[in-house]
Amino acid sequence: MTREEAIINLKLSQNRIGGMKKEEWNALQMAIEALQDRPKGDWIPCSREKPDKNKPVLISGIHRTSGQRGVDIARYSGMVWQYDGFTFPDIKIEAWMPLPEPFEGGEIE
Repeated sequence: MTREEAIINLKLSQNRIGGMKKEEWNALQMAIEALQDRPKGDWIPCSREKPDKNKPVLISGIHRTSGQRGVDIARYSGMVWQYDGFTFPDIKIEAWMPLPEPFEGGEIE
């Protein structure tokens, strides 16, 4: 589920549930605002959230023996991180972020 889909579902829940207590409605509103306010360029810790399955994302990890940090593109299968069918056995993936939109041409400032 994408962030936008989660926001839509939370808003639908607010409208659908009859007899919702004010505190419950406020809690849903806070969740919606938190999702809307999170900048799209922030790293997301893997311990907190995983990306949609098989969607390419930017990953940040650390090599288990050398301690070297790096960035790569990968997909999360639901169980392991992969790139072109290969896994990252020696890398601990710590965080991820959505890929930026592709450059559409034009002048660069």
